[in-house]
Amino acid sequence: MPISKQPASAYSAGIAEQTYLKNKREAARYLGVSLGSLERLTRSGLAYIRVGNLVRFRPEDLADFIEQRRVQRSGDAA
Repeated sequence: MPISKQPASAYSAGIAEQTYLKNKREAARYLGVSLGSLERLTRSGLAYIRVGNLVRFRPEDLADFIEQRRVQRSGDAA
């Protein structure tokens, strides 16, 4: 029995619309921290997604996490 296939363009469009979720190792590398530090960050509020037993991170959430911790000092001489 032949299997019908979707056109390649429809398949590609579906993939492009999906957000790529990072695993723990990728998220730790993105943030520049160890896996242990990443675990502590998730316990202290870093957003993550649980898919069954897996933990995944949205790149947007990681970028927001970094931006929220950005420190700007006023009055520093350059």
